[in-house]
Amino acid sequence: MIGTSLTFLLNYSMIRDIGATVTSTVAYVIPIVSTALGVVALGEPLTWYQPVGAVIVISGAVLTQSRDVSGTR
Repeated sequence: MIGTSLTFLLNYSMIRDIGATVTSTVAYVIPIVSTALGVVALGEPLTWYQPVGAVIVISGAVLTQSRDVSGTR
């Protein structure tokens, strides 16, 4: 319960400080980190589609962060 409360507060403080778009990318990176930790720490097998998926997710996050929504770029 304490962990959930801290995560909730951290999430809302990030939304306040850096915006919802940047904060939402954290949720996209979590599966990549957990997959990497599973391979390194637990010795789980890495299949070809996991790095491909990671590249797609990271590319999408980069595209959303580099897009200027005001159109003044």
